[in-house]
Amino acid sequence: MKKFKESLAVLLAWLPLWAMAGYSPPKVQAVLKTMYPQATGVAWSMQGNYYVARLVAEGWDTAVWIDLQAKWVMTLTDWGSTDELPPAVYNAFASGIYAAEQVEDVTQATFPRSPTVIVIKVGRQNLDADYQLFYTPNGTLERTCNLGFAQGELTPATFTGQ
Repeated sequence: MKKFKESLAVLLAWLPLWAMAGYSPPKVQAVLKTMYPQATGVAWSMQGNYYVARLVAEGWDTAVWIDLQAKWVMTLTDWGSTDELPPAVYNAFASGIYAAEQVEDVTQATFPRSPTVIVIKVGRQNLDADYQLFYTPNGTLERTCNLGFAQGELTPATFTGQ
């Protein structure tokens, strides 16, 4: 009986956390509804000090980052391949030193007060060396990041240097 009570106490202690999974405050939901009024099937999570809404917008997997004060911080749109790149970015990539690398992912990052950034993740054949290439929409390669064994998840800190 004692083990049952202890198990029940643990279950009840974790229940509020389970209830919070996938939740965001009404103010945060209102920001998303303003940006994507047609969004359905939104999945919420917390990453650090941000609410992250994952949804499909205009046919693309999208992640919208909103801070604790219900301010939009960043939107990541996963293009997956170079097919959607603006011509200037495609040409810069195709003529650059990473053109022979295998493209693993292409993501567009948009911000409320900063320029759009297009991130192309490439990998080297037979090596555990992945790179993220950060382009402006006009095709300027701003920086590269050697990921080593890291996954290279894009977060607001990736773009602010924090």
